[in-house]
Amino acid sequence: SSLEGISASRVAQMLPLLPPVLDSAEAAPGKPVRIQVPGAGNDPAVAYWVLLPPEYHPDHQCPLLMALHSEKRPPEQELTFWCGSEAKLGPAQRHGYIVIVPEYASKSGQTEYDYNPNAHRVVLDSIRDARRRFNVDSDRVFLAGHDMGGDAAFDIGFSHPDLFAGVIPICGVSDRHCEYYWDNARNLPLYVISGEFDRNTVNKNAKELMRMMLRGFNVIYVEYVAAGPDSFYSEIHKLFDWMSRLRRSPLSKDIKVKTLRECDTHFGWYKFEGLPKTVVEIDWDGPKRGPVHPMTVEATINEANTVVIAKSGAAKHRIWLTPQFGLIDFDKRLGVRINGTQRFNDFIKPDTEAMLEYFRYHGDRQQLFWAVLEFSSGR
Repeated sequence: SSLEGISASRVAQMLPLLPPVLDSAEAAPGKPVRIQVPGAGNDPAVAYWVLLPPEYHPDHQCPLLMALHSEKRPPEQELTFWCGSEAKLGPAQRHGYIVIVPEYASKSGQTEYDYNPNAHRVVLDSIRDARRRFNVDSDRVFLAGHDMGGDAAFDIGFSHPDLFAGVIPICGVSDRHCEYYWDNARNLPLYVISGEFDRNTVNKNAKELMRMMLRGFNVIYVEYVAAGPDSFYSEIHKLFDWMSRLRRSPLSKDIKVKTLRECDTHFGWYKFEGLPKTVVEIDWDGPKRGPVHPMTVEATINEANTVVIAKSGAAKHRIWLTPQFGLIDFDKRLGVRINGTQRFNDFIKPDTEAMLEYFRYHGDRQQLFWAVLEFSSGR
């Protein structure tokens, strides 16, 4: 900050051009590698498999495909499905994708997705580490999964819709939290693939998918007639054509989401902590299903350069600010209102330290925040 000529705007120009932060010498193009990431605090370490495309170079941005393995195949086989082999390159290798497969299952031999927050942590930490280790185009990060991994793709995609350019559940079920989160995905393209006789997949998905289609969401639904559970490799070339047309949605001034878990509390420029006691998540596996009470969050940035958190019962609020996408104007006075109370009304300066800290943690080169404000409820 003491260097003359080094401003937040200059750093914002530099960050997308810098080489990857972490060393990735063990990961060579065409060579599957398992990477282990130390956990933060008391969290266990996170591990994921990665395969770089043949033409990968640290100076060239590549799209990223996060593939969640099924209960039927280990992570290495999920890599093979998308990437092929050294002798015969698969579509991901031919299209220049970095593919990572996280070890997201909470226990060995797991046969069903358990909606455990740890799966979210593994997936998100893997994405963050990959962004720091490789030159990832964060506007072209896709989430896909087979069977149990398809269930997880629905859940994680609906819980963190601003991270992905598209989600591909294959033989996945939209269940539990998805019943309340589906509207979070109004700007998230989906390509859903099912077999007509695969479990009760078609019936379970019908409710959320019909709601989304009736409201004009970007959803492609493919059902193979008279087919049971399958990898549906015949669809793979259409998937890569679909992905080639997509980019992550720009940051929106308007946020309207629902949440039931502390792991689902970061949406675009707004992060919150401490859900109220009124937010009730039932025992999904219990003998009786009681009422579920998610917390609805509504926030916007209006034309008066004011951040309005109109509805949020959280204990803490963190607001990330950027001039990107016309979000705010640093040359004008900024106002912040939380649940009807004025909490801030002043000019704010771009903060290089805040920008670097956000980049250090998230590794996102395409969305850079220039300042941050933090508030606690009642103060």
